[in-house]
Amino acid sequence: MRLNQLEYFVAIDKYGSFSKAAEALYIAQPSISRAIKDLETELGFQLIKRTGTHILLTEEGKLVLEKAKAMLQLKNDIASIKTNLSLPASHVITIGTSSTHCNMIITNSANKLKEQNLSLQLNILQEDFFSLLDLLHTQKIRFALSCVDPIRIASFQTDCLKHQISFNVLYSDTLCFVVGHNHPLASRESVKIEELFEYQFISASKKTSELRFLQNHGYTQNIISINNYWNFQQYIYENPVFSLAPRLSILETNATVTPDKQQKILNVQNFTLPCQFGFLKKENISLTAAESQLCMSIEAYFQTFYKK
Repeated sequence: MRLNQLEYFVAIDKYGSFSKAAEALYIAQPSISRAIKDLETELGFQLIKRTGTHILLTEEGKLVLEKAKAMLQLKNDIASIKTNLSLPASHVITIGTSSTHCNMIITNSANKLKEQNLSLQLNILQEDFFSLLDLLHTQKIRFALSCVDPIRIASFQTDCLKHQISFNVLYSDTLCFVVGHNHPLASRESVKIEELFEYQFISASKKTSELRFLQNHGYTQNIISINNYWNFQQYIYENPVFSLAPRLSILETNATVTPDKQQKILNVQNFTLPCQFGFLKKENISLTAAESQLCMSIEAYFQTFYKK
């Protein structure tokens, strides 16, 4: 039994479906389905009854859910312990994060601070966005770096206001897409979003949020999903398809123009994704000097992308 299996199980109950849980946790839905199936096999009984688009917990599942929540609470309590008592309290920082991508940004910034001889111990607590709000509201963490799904902006803003939590925007991403060298639009430097919808879209993940985002803007075709990154690159190279993504994601995964021009990044004209990175903080909390230095380092990280 793995802790992430219990995290997935609790998220499925919280959001009411496998797909919504996958969106909240920023992982592919098949990963959640496989983890729950493995857990049921290990336990020897069914946890969830699947009835079309709805899910119901079995009686055994309800008992497991109660224990799973207790175990995850213990995990959070342990993660918040300041284990190194030799460091000044102000230099031991616990920061919440909503995705693996945020973890990379935080650790990148923390390493730069250590290079400046700042004694810093960093505890990163990864949760889904709404769990972070609960942790901030109960002051179990003081601040968090989060990214927001573009199709959930309205509910995000509502919940922040309800919990009196501020969101300081660090980065609003621009939209672009990657095409192979033989794509009909490969000679262009930029396009309008409507022009893309004449072609097939390919995704490196199975996030339903991507599909819903495209459908909200008029895309009617099915999305091809290829989870293996190298197969994904090869498919783009050989077929007249495109991969839509925030610019930051493309830069971070090194999906750039290659020397032999196998792929090319084209900008989408007059279109900015509402998906934003920013700091979440309870409005009446003042950050320590060490926490403020970490925030400044993270802000500097995003400034490099504004310049690109």
